[in-house]
Amino acid sequence: MRVACFLLTVVCVSGNLRGGVSLHERVDALIRDAAEGRTFSERAGDAEFLRRVYLYFQGGLPSPEKVRAFLADTSADKRARTVDALLESPRYAERMADAFHVMLMERRGRDVHWEKFLKAAFAENLPWD
Repeated sequence: MRVACFLLTVVCVSGNLRGGVSLHERVDALIRDAAEGRTFSERAGDAEFLRRVYLYFQGGLPSPEKVRAFLADTSADKRARTVDALLESPRYAERMADAFHVMLMERRGRDVHWEKFLKAAFAENLPWD
């Protein structure tokens, strides 16, 4: 997770990569460059993808109803729509605030104001700068 957060941070604050390239294309390029010739695994299937994004963005598994609905959906943009919905969820802000608290503060204790700031920052999608 630290590598993913670092790469996302680099992409978000890097002005020279912006152009007309989408965020996911910039992240993909950074990952390819960092791979140094190693091969990648095949693209995850829908069930594995859904489990992974829920674990990462929500900290838990999707409900059986959500799994069935996602697997039955045949639209080409269902993955992007799912990620967008998870990013808009209040649980995403809580999850990311907790993860960043651990990474940035290295378990130095709790600070209610810091935690409140982190949750608000992720909920409002504040820029890094």
